[in-house]
Amino acid sequence: MIRIIIALLTTIGMVACGGGGGGGGGGGGGSSTNNPTQTGGSSTTTATTTYSYDRVNGTFTNKLWDSVSVGRFIDSDQEYLVDYSIDSEVALTESTNAIDVDITATKIGEGTNVSYDWPVTNENTVVTQLYSTDDPNLVIAQSGVQNFANADIGILTYDLDYLAGKNISYSDLAFVDVLFSPGTRLDSFAVGYGDATAAGDLPTTGTKVYDLEINMLLEIWTDSQTSVRRLSEGTARLTANFGSNTLSGSIEITDYFDWDLWRQGGADISRIVGVDPLNISISNGSITSGNYSASLSIDQTDSDDGSQIVGTGTMLGSFFGPDADETVATFLTYKDDSNDSTVYYYWDTFGGGIGN
Repeated sequence: MIRIIIALLTTIGMVACGGGGGGGGGGGGGSSTNNPTQTGGSSTTTATTTYSYDRVNGTFTNKLWDSVSVGRFIDSDQEYLVDYSIDSEVALTESTNAIDVDITATKIGEGTNVSYDWPVTNENTVVTQLYSTDDPNLVIAQSGVQNFANADIGILTYDLDYLAGKNISYSDLAFVDVLFSPGTRLDSFAVGYGDATAAGDLPTTGTKVYDLEINMLLEIWTDSQTSVRRLSEGTARLTANFGSNTLSGSIEITDYFDWDLWRQGGADISRIVGVDPLNISISNGSITSGNYSASLSIDQTDSDDGSQIVGTGTMLGSFFGPDADETVATFLTYKDDSNDSTVYYYWDTFGGGIGN
């Protein structure tokens, strides 16, 4: 587990629109065989292509993973100055004891570029096991921290045995915080990675319904310098129509936890009660070469004061493993200042989901 944690520490800037980084099954790297058949006394040849995929819990030498991500940037001390990224090029290369990540991204609001190149080895990382809030004996994730000369890198990633119990083997989801020294900027990333479904292995007809486990950061500012952060859990259902290459669905957030307390161990004492479920609609989804993008929207009434919670956002995801059996989605939403009537100075959500 520690090797995987340290490997993921390097995904600090991984912000890919549609699986940047290539590699793996997404490159179409299967093996092809020709099978002769007899038709009317003459011999014809039918080509049958088979595909193989790497599981994320393997040992690799120069393995280039496929990835998809969204990024979020805030000013020092979590002051309200938020920007996002949904477009980048990512190269994530894993070896036995190290991993190298080369990322370039563009901030939507500022239009400025972000560039990272972080080689990380299996040293100097403190790892914390995170347990289920429903089962104190079940490890569901790990949290790791590694210190560099100019930044502290924090990572949350799903436990691979936990995912295997849910029949997920070719993909994983990570959350990464990059706090630059001396705390001038906090960059955060939701990252899906793994061995993407090869183009020739994608379904071309019919629909598939995916059930995702969702983890999300909800941050609410009461003024320009004061905010609270909540880990928010829920589920999503995505319907992918491979005949029309469209995607739709919804996300329902039902449980909330103190972000900092949960990171220390995931204990149930971090649970926050009395918060309304949050419903996020997924629409206008488009599938292209095994990757998808969709629009998100929130429009519901706050039960406390009757105000309207209104926001918009973006989802980016990819299919992984044989026959597009697994999927990872990353997403963000933010307050619609023109239509939201809550008392909050600002709010946004930032998260991801994994499922099959």
